Amino acid sequence: MLARRFLLASAALLLLAVTARTSPVPAADAAPATDDETVNYRIPTNVVPENYRLVIRPEYRSNHLIDVKKFDGELVITATVTDSTANKIVIHKANTITDLQILCILKLNDDVEDNKDQNVVSPINSFCSEKDGTLVTRPSQTEDEVTETLTINLDEASTLATNQKIRIVLVYEAVFREGGLTGFYTSTYLDDSERE
Repeated sequence: MLARRFLLASAALLLLAVTARTSPVPAADAAPATDDETVNYRIPTNVVPENYRLVIRPEYRSNHLIDVKKFDGELVITATVTDSTANKIVIHKANTITDLQILCILKLNDDVEDNKDQNVVSPINSFCSEKDGTLVTRPSQTEDEVTETLTINLDEASTLATNQKIRIVLVYEAVFREGGLTGFYTSTYLDDSERE
């Protein structure tokens, strides 16, 4: 029986969204939850996102999802620094992301508009142009599987100023979430003939 597969996306499509106002809802295949009430799932508010440019490329064949359930994509986040004392940027990163690369972090020049007017088909590297600002020295990064976060640690030379606009450019590979209704996931249904 040929199963029809449909892609469904929630508001947290990539689950890599930078948001300080919500907590993630653990999915069935997420890291094991902890009973420790001191675990903080919220991310700091020292960097506040203003907009996102998200590209997702699922693998398709003949308009049906192939058995390998994976996708890749690009994410450009424009944000404002609200607290320069914290020399780190924390973003949500789902455990379904198998590979994540930070292409660049750019301190934007004052005259640069955010990326909402950029053409969606612009090459991802065009968002790392030094004509738009100053590149941040290659940061270190650490992951937390329990809270599904990625911390980008900046060195002293890369200090961010309060009210500084920044652009974070990422590329990633991920697998579809199984058994949950969050993020990018697959689903099936029964038609009128009770066929899947």
